Amino acid sequence: MDELRNYGYSKDHRFNTTQVVLALATNQDGLPVGYELFEGNKAEVSTLAAAIQSWKKLFKIDSVCFVGDRAMFSKNNIALLESLNYHYIIAAKLKALPEKLKADVLNEKYYDPTILNNEFAWVGEFEYQGQRLITSYKSRRAMKDLKDRQRVLEKLKKTIGKKGNPRKLITNQGVKKFVTVDDNSVAVLDQDKIDVAAQWDGLHGIITNIKDDSAASLIARYARLWVIEESFRVNKHTLEMRPIFHWAPPRIHAHIAICYMAFSILRHLQYRINLTQKISIDTILDELMNTEASIYIHKKTKDRYRVPGNYSHDARKIYKAFDLERSLDATVYLP
Repeated sequence: MDELRNYGYSKDHRFNTTQVVLALATNQDGLPVGYELFEGNKAEVSTLAAAIQSWKKLFKIDSVCFVGDRAMFSKNNIALLESLNYHYIIAAKLKALPEKLKADVLNEKYYDPTILNNEFAWVGEFEYQGQRLITSYKSRRAMKDLKDRQRVLEKLKKTIGKKGNPRKLITNQGVKKFVTVDDNSVAVLDQDKIDVAAQWDGLHGIITNIKDDSAASLIARYARLWVIEESFRVNKHTLEMRPIFHWAPPRIHAHIAICYMAFSILRHLQYRINLTQKISIDTILDELMNTEASIYIHKKTKDRYRVPGNYSHDARKIYKAFDLERSLDATVYLP
């Protein structure tokens, strides 16, 4: 360990390896604004607060609205955001709410019909610890929740019923909630638990301290969280930012800086292309990597000729977005 690498909370459950924490900022279109790198044991909300203070030195930031997923839903995180006078929209852990409030959330009489992102939905609003709890129900989300649970139950049916220590047979916390252990120490499906879980199909909630905005606009703002989540996915997987095979802090900083520059180029490339047509980053990279040319050598003169190969319709769109024309004529190749 050193001043940068440290043990901390790992979303990949790799608690036995050191890590660093990256705070990444983009605008609403996913175009990068900046990043900060922190030691591996720094909490996510703490990184946000420190990063914002750093970015305030570069940009004029009048107000801050923190948008986070359920992992951010804790008293300590909310208290920190309140102390900093930040607005926030955080996904609520609906099943962890007080019993009386859970009963109200599940009661359809508290919901009104509306349109969210061009989709019919039901929206309800409640009070929770002095803040607004806004919940929404969508039939498409309910169908997805049902299919996800059925997929888990199908996997469980292949495991349960076997004798032995049920804790060893079923280790995932996400599936233990559907299982109970009978008198013979055999894991079996618990239909009551399954029915309770089904009550929450299609429901999603957010907690916010923003008083004036409409429920629909706040839900829409939360929905934009996918932009930054996709940005992290691009960095982690597409650009393979991790694992980092460096130990010295200067080399780690250099590695992250190179990845950030590549990410910036990709995002601006995607933004320019998406002004006329929607093409994903993965497709852009795949199309450009497969746009090739062949080198032919004249048997007698030994002259080299570059002959462009065919390229796809999507590749043509990418070239057109940058006003580039790809010649299909053979040219002399000078290595």
